[in-house]
Amino acid sequence: MKHIAAVLLLALGGQEINEANIKKVLEAAGAKPNEDCIKLLLNNVKGKKCEDIIKEGAKKLGAVVATGAAAGGDGGKKDDNKGKKDNKKEDKKKKKEEPKKEESDDDADLGGLF
Repeated sequence: MKHIAAVLLLALGGQEINEANIKKVLEAAGAKPNEDCIKLLLNNVKGKKCEDIIKEGAKKLGAVVATGAAAGGDGGKKDDNKGKKDNKKEDKKKKKEEPKKEESDDDADLGGLF
C-alpha cells in the first residue's frame, strides 16, 4: 500500500512516476522501499493514467467487499467470542436502564387510531 500511495502522491504532484522518485517519496516518509514491489508496480501502471487505475481498483475492491459480505465476513473482528460477550453485557445494561412504559387509557379516546 505504501508503494501505491507513493505513486499516487507523485501523480498528484505532477512528478514522473519512476523507481527513483518512488524511493525518494518512501524514504522521505520514513518507509523502506521494496525494489521488487516497485518494479511490479511500475510494470502494472505503465502507460496508464492515475484516474483509470483508481477506477479499475475501485471495481475490484467493490467485488472483494461484496464477496466478503456474502461469504459472512467478520468485519475485521479478531475474536468473535469476545464480541458476543460484550454484546450480551451491553444488552443486559440496556434492559436494566430502560424503564418499562405503562400503558394508559389516554389512547382509547382516539378511537383506536394509534
